[in-house]
Amino acid sequence: MTKTMSNPVAVAEWRSVGVWRRFFLGALAVSAAFLFPLVLGAQTPEQVRMADPSSIVVSGTGESAGVPDEARILFWVETRSETATAAASENARLQEAVILALRGAGIESRDITTTGYSLNPDMQYDERDRRSRLVGYVARNGVSVRVREIAKVGPLIDAAIGAGANGVGGLSFASSREAELRREALTLAVGNACRDAEVMARAAGGSLGRVLEMSSGGNYAPPRPEMFRAMASAAQDAATPIEAGELAMSAQVTVRWEYLPTMSGESRCGG
Repeated sequence: MTKTMSNPVAVAEWRSVGVWRRFFLGALAVSAAFLFPLVLGAQTPEQVRMADPSSIVVSGTGESAGVPDEARILFWVETRSETATAAASENARLQEAVILALRGAGIESRDITTTGYSLNPDMQYDERDRRSRLVGYVARNGVSVRVREIAKVGPLIDAAIGAGANGVGGLSFASSREAELRREALTLAVGNACRDAEVMARAAGGSLGRVLEMSSGGNYAPPRPEMFRAMASAAQDAATPIEAGELAMSAQVTVRWEYLPTMSGESRCGG
């Protein structure tokens, strides 16, 4: 048989005890979850620095250079006419000729990308009545070209201008070895930081211990030719000379080492 509580006061007291029991267990669980990481010593990087001041922090830089093997060029065609239709039609004709010339020079369709098209009123300010008046329309169409052979850059510019491009700019160089060059620069940066830290440790009468923390940053610094604009008549004068130079990949690291107060005859930097 199941016993029941017939006394209302006893039932209320029993329920009250159950509520407080559940509240106590819940609070105990929250406290355990909060205190458990502290017992294990879980700390933020800043807390680690505060608790372990015996360390040496050094920044180092490294640079790796390579020969560029790719280039990008922007070609555009700008046309003007009294009507929007005429300006757009002439622009389409010339830009199509430019694209055909690029393909004829060995550029694949996947490496030719339209970067923008615009058709706008051509307004001129009249000094006599101090008002702007419509004199026609301007159409502009640009394409970005990826050149996978540096030797083609100069002849490609000449071919595009000869076909009708009246604007050239945005010439830049790149390397397919960018990731490799960055890793080489990082290796040099870590080595330089380590040697500087070791000198500091020995000067203080101690030596380097284990690495405690390391971070990296860097920037890719290719040569930047000046933006230039070439008119179609330039193609009749001489071939366009292009010098690619070198690409420089630089990297910077910041490393924190444990400082040992005792001298050690061994170098942690590999020589």
